[in-house]
Amino acid sequence: MGQIANGNGGLNAVLGPANSDAEVLIQGTINHYNGASVNLGVVLRWNNANNWYKLLIDANSLSIIKRVNGVSSTLVFIPFHAQDNKSYMLRFRVIGAMLSGKAWLSNTTEPINWMVVTNDTALTTGQAGIRVLVQPTTIVHIAMFQATTATMGM
Repeated sequence: MGQIANGNGGLNAVLGPANSDAEVLIQGTINHYNGASVNLGVVLRWNNANNWYKLLIDANSLSIIKRVNGVSSTLVFIPFHAQDNKSYMLRFRVIGAMLSGKAWLSNTTEPINWMVVTNDTALTTGQAGIRVLVQPTTIVHIAMFQATTATMGM
């Protein structure tokens, strides 16, 4: 589907209309995770570069973070060690105040349960998309991206 290379810092790609309850699913690979300096992530309720929710994996964790009025904060995280050149799936859902996320190797079965769950009411609507944090030598391959209206379930 696409490749991101020769970047530095946060790079964004958002699309579609604003939605309040949404879910995004992505399949992607990064050539080298460098601690927390490189990550693969998806955003929901994206309003602009200073207001969004993000589910991400990096070399250390699976996290949900928010950025509101230009200030980022981690809402929830668990240990997760993303490996270089491995393909991962990320699923991120926001319904009302509930934010849920999970990540798994693309060649394995999707976890039944959400791996990170939290509640937050700072942002109520916005677009879905991809947000990665890269360094000049980072290469990101995006094999699949899907955004849908979310409903309770799975």
